[in-house]
Amino acid sequence: MIVAVEGIDCAGKGEVCPRLATALNAILYKTPPEHMRGEQDRINATATDAEHYSYFTRVVQTASKELTVLAATCNIVVDRYWMTTVVYHRVMGIPAELADMGNIVLPDFTVYLTVSPEAQAKRMNGRGMSPGDKRMDGRQHLIRKVYEEVLAKQSKVICVDTSNITPEQVIDLILAGAPSIHSG
Repeated sequence: MIVAVEGIDCAGKGEVCPRLATALNAILYKTPPEHMRGEQDRINATATDAEHYSYFTRVVQTASKELTVLAATCNIVVDRYWMTTVVYHRVMGIPAELADMGNIVLPDFTVYLTVSPEAQAKRMNGRGMSPGDKRMDGRQHLIRKVYEEVLAKQSKVICVDTSNITPEQVIDLILAGAPSIHSG
């Protein structure tokens, strides 16, 4: 089973994903894959939007290959996958589509984490701005809108607003929202 956790910056993916993996007796898989992370900061800081999309499309394709192998033996929680790539690049003005990723493995469930603009700003101030945050600065309202458009076309999605709840409460809501994702 593959569960993808998607969502806007500072929605709590970094805290929720490892806890969800533990709750599901799954492994945590982060994108970009480890061997591609060294390139990420440079891409976020200096690449054109088209180069950025090309890199993250390769990230998704590589992740898909690795997830296919892993899913044969274990459950997986993916910290960002194809949806984030499509959403963020549409916001950059690229007509990104799932089909651009090629024949990738799709998650069994998608968890979408969101957070209020106020809580997001507070969290972002607390952690500082990454190169990726800086690239998207001022476009958070549009990111929310595009996520909603993409999510409307998906099935098996669990949406959780993390603004005023703990990561543990988020996990409880995810597990209550989709009992079939419980580990067996």
